[in-house]
Amino acid sequence: MINALIKEKFGLDLTALSEPETVIPAELTAEATKVFESTLNTGLSPTDALSAGLLTFALLKEYGKDDSWQGIANKILVKQGTRGIEKNIQIWQTPAACLYALNPDFDGFITDFMQENNLAAAKTGLGLFIQALLSNPIPQTEKLDHLYVHISSAGIDLQLEALKDLQKAEKNQMALLLASSLLQTRSTADFMPAPIPN
Repeated sequence: MINALIKEKFGLDLTALSEPETVIPAELTAEATKVFESTLNTGLSPTDALSAGLLTFALLKEYGKDDSWQGIANKILVKQGTRGIEKNIQIWQTPAACLYALNPDFDGFITDFMQENNLAAAKTGLGLFIQALLSNPIPQTEKLDHLYVHISSAGIDLQLEALKDLQKAEKNQMALLLASSLLQTRSTADFMPAPIPN
């Protein structure tokens, strides 16, 4: 839907952004930059699908600067601290869901949040990731596998947060399956012998 709105208004299919010959309308770049800067300055969520689409385009342009998401979490976290987690998720959840479908390095986007030595940033990234997974039409097993890959090595705080987020989204079956997989991993790790010190 968002891609269709951008295409209708600006004549550009967002899926074509990765093609080097794609001509990006100046009006689209200017409007997306304006919405992006406004969002960063005001901390307000997009008010409509077109604004969310413009934020998605702005994020894709950020990625395109050096084909990397490195530093994106620091740039877009409008509200800091634990009180800002829900607000940041509100602001960026729709663009994140679009990025999941449009950017082949969506994992890099999420990883930038998760690598932070900042639990609030990690929880924000996790929330965005879960929203993106749940919003896209992919099989549940693929969603679970993708989520498991990102949180299986994370601390217990993030694992519990993932389970809470799934329950809040009324995905109790997914939460149970994820919890079971995490417990199996933890049980296996408990039985592995400790390394022998040199």
